[in-house]
Amino acid sequence: MEKINWQEVVLPETNPDVRLLVPEKNKKPNGRAVLVFPGGGYYVYSNSDRNIIPMWYAEHGYTCFVLLYSVREYAHYPAPLLDASKAVWYIRSHAQEYGIDPDQIIVMGFSAGAHVAAMLAATWHLDFSRIGTDIPYGGNRPNATVTGFTPTEFESFYEKNGADAKGPEMVMNENDDVFRDIRSLTATNYISELTPPAFLWKTSADMPESTTEYYRMCKKHGVPCEIHIFTDPNRCVGMHFDQELYPGDDVSKYSLNTAMWPQMSLNWLDMIFERKGE
Repeated sequence: MEKINWQEVVLPETNPDVRLLVPEKNKKPNGRAVLVFPGGGYYVYSNSDRNIIPMWYAEHGYTCFVLLYSVREYAHYPAPLLDASKAVWYIRSHAQEYGIDPDQIIVMGFSAGAHVAAMLAATWHLDFSRIGTDIPYGGNRPNATVTGFTPTEFESFYEKNGADAKGPEMVMNENDDVFRDIRSLTATNYISELTPPAFLWKTSADMPESTTEYYRMCKKHGVPCEIHIFTDPNRCVGMHFDQELYPGDDVSKYSLNTAMWPQMSLNWLDMIFERKGE
């Protein structure tokens, strides 16, 4: 599997650490883009998510991008959401250059990155997702989302992780009219008929359980959605079950069913986009 040679595009003027990684080329493009939001607890970026995941999807014809969004002291919302909006708009407005169908842009996130993806999917149409930008209405809308170990809320964070755990305070923003309280960061509160189709997966060890609520709200609003919860004792699996990609890992500890999620996501995306073309 070939490594992707990345070029960097700086997006926001206020945080130069935010970068969109764009590919130099794609040998076998299928016209679809995958924009990956790596996990990392809004502190760091998972090397696995930002490297291995795009490589795998690129091998299957997807033109892949990676967003290194606002983290640490810059992670207060709406900053990560605006980063995501700008990245989608960049891809859409440069679609011809990359050989991409502007109506086939998938955002893919893991852990904290999945929260960014879910927030964008649910709020792309609201003004605060584009505030201070020249992005036109709909320019930042993903056409589908694929998210793994998806946290869609922070209300249960302290209950599960302890009162001294760091987390929600990184993304709440007491100086913002919208994102000053913890419920404002719950993606499911914003789901509507405008939310794009979603593929969600996690293991039984992943927390919180709010992935199922995202699915339930999508169904309530008529949004195509598929969810898989694999019986697996491992959290944040990603693609660590692949011996070729992770030669030092003990792949036997991962559920064989968990290892099916990447191919299942491809099958689902084919179904979603073929159905749209009818």
